[in-house]
Amino acid sequence: MRNTPTAQLASCSRCQSTTRPRGVWRAIWNALTRVSVLDPACGSGAFLFAALNVLEPLYSAALQAMRGFVADLETSRRPRNPNALRDFRQILGDAAKHRSERYYILKSIIVNNLYGVDIMAEAVEICRLRLFLKLAAQLESYGQIEPLPDIDFNIQPGNTLVGFTSLDAVRRAMEVDLKGQRRMIAPEEEDALRSIENQAASIARQYHYFQQVQTEYGMGHAQLADSKRNLQSGLDELRGELDALLAKEYGVDASKPAPYRQWQASHQPFHWFVEFHDIMHNGGFDVVVGNPPYVSRKKVPYTFVDLSTELFPDIYGHFVSQAMALTSSSSRSSMIIPLSITFSRDFASLRQSVCDWGNSWFSSFDNIPASLFNGVSQRCTIWIGHNVKDEAFVAPMHRWRSLYRPYLMDNLAYTSLERVEVGPLGLPKLGSLLQQRVLRKLSSPKMGKHRSVLSLKGKPNSQIGYSQAARNFVSVFRENPPCLDANSLESVAASKIGTLGLSKESDSFAALASLSGELGFWYWLVRGDGFDVTGWLVRDYISMLDYLPEDNYQHLVELGRVLDTERNRWLVFKKNAGKYVGNFNYGEAGQITRRADLLVLDGLAQGKEQAIEIFEYVQRVLGINEQAGEKGIPTTVKDLFPVPENTLESITKGVFESVDALLIDGYGLTDEELDFIINYDIKYRMGREG
Repeated sequence: MRNTPTAQLASCSRCQSTTRPRGVWRAIWNALTRVSVLDPACGSGAFLFAALNVLEPLYSAALQAMRGFVADLETSRRPRNPNALRDFRQILGDAAKHRSERYYILKSIIVNNLYGVDIMAEAVEICRLRLFLKLAAQLESYGQIEPLPDIDFNIQPGNTLVGFTSLDAVRRAMEVDLKGQRRMIAPEEEDALRSIENQAASIARQYHYFQQVQTEYGMGHAQLADSKRNLQSGLDELRGELDALLAKEYGVDASKPAPYRQWQASHQPFHWFVEFHDIMHNGGFDVVVGNPPYVSRKKVPYTFVDLSTELFPDIYGHFVSQAMALTSSSSRSSMIIPLSITFSRDFASLRQSVCDWGNSWFSSFDNIPASLFNGVSQRCTIWIGHNVKDEAFVAPMHRWRSLYRPYLMDNLAYTSLERVEVGPLGLPKLGSLLQQRVLRKLSSPKMGKHRSVLSLKGKPNSQIGYSQAARNFVSVFRENPPCLDANSLESVAASKIGTLGLSKESDSFAALASLSGELGFWYWLVRGDGFDVTGWLVRDYISMLDYLPEDNYQHLVELGRVLDTERNRWLVFKKNAGKYVGNFNYGEAGQITRRADLLVLDGLAQGKEQAIEIFEYVQRVLGINEQAGEKGIPTTVKDLFPVPENTLESITKGVFESVDALLIDGYGLTDEELDFIINYDIKYRMGREG
């Protein structure tokens, strides 16, 4: 294994029982002072501050341990080598020169461990200033003041996505002419490549010296200034040379000043293997963290080349790709990114790349009732990656109230995801292994096919409609729900209505019954985005109807007929944009929809454990936002759609008897057990009422 800080820390944990403790702490200190933490979109430095807070107690513990070893050695009566613990004494001596040990620790971390890049120069200045203020706050009197570190080369302005990451990337640029044609590299260009590498190595040596003089107590201002001037001069020269080479990849001729300067201003290239030469030369950063910008690629004033084989619609995808490219082996990475990473087909290749890169953990967060960022209504996914193996772990879509925020991260639980093609299939937001089994059966039944529900050719004989937005229920129907002008109460055209063509009328009733319950809602939670109901998701779900046994299918049709005939019982309205928009919320039709869900699960050879798992999970999710529902709708609107006078029990009695007989036989239940499962959410309702 390469002698990286990560590898050293790993070896420490393994050798605890066999190596003298002082050797362990020596390795820990060496690792701490060398670990590199990057935020490639650092902004004002929130994530770098978090890294500072994580590293500080580790530095402090290491110094305390060294102090203890030196004290033990000095009080020991045993013969000792005069050079024993010389390195510990040197480190402690350096720390003691500072008026505040905490100042020394924070300064060491800021200079040695933290790196950031941001395209906004103003944000970079704020980040630097915040770190300086953190240092200054450690000084208690005027007499303790000492020079602040210069971190201009740690926290830099530039475009994370545009620039050379390696010498190989420079070579590839040389192999392309201004017309984009491939060509052979001339001997003088090979010499130029060697010169670039030598210049970069020389700059790295100057940077090491610059770092060293900053952490030495009492270093004169003139010496610091001379060191920085020499470093800056070498960087400026090499940057100019590399900018000219990169411009050629964009079809810009550096010999034409006006367009070349315009390209430099709009693209702000940042050449990683030069700016952070030693880090990149040794494989990359040990930790990459951040919250990249969520911006449409069409809205940024620059273009990409040589980043990936595919352009993503949002530049956060390119930040994730670049993060993986900038990391070392056995590195860690974590980013807060939009939820679309889990489901959007536009990010299929990125999903697959992330999971192939190493172990990955994905936790997803809804934006209602509370959102991950206060004041920002954005559904997000937190990706944590470790560049070893290639296992994936997922958490369910979290809904929570703001009061729960302090406990949210401590209570995350992940489910190991089976190795699947996550690119085309997405990353399901699962809550358990049982849920994974249900999803596998719904997505790929691998059973005998009995029918073709979807109409794939010609004009469909029937259809199922659905509202294209959801929150606490998915509204499905055979006939569109009413939509009324709020002033005149006259019918107006509804928006956000989707339809799916089906083969025959009975298919629409079966689709209605299967989609309207908790199983369909759960499927949407697991594979959707928490708001949109898309055609592909509805289509993928009802495709499983093809595989249900005939008895299960026919009973679904009967239940669907009841839901359709009695739909006004579950008609709800919401006032939006000057309209009363109707939808069907079948949550109060649980006696029907839960039987439908059980028919589907039984038909797919799923047991009562899976059924209870789904029902319990959905009820917990819905319980988070128990205040949701119809509010402030005038009775004049509701009266336009009267509920049938006959009781629902009189209509469903015969249907339920035949359905229940099948379910009792299929699941091996007693009457009491079936009644318990159908009414399983009662304990949650009672708990909420209490």
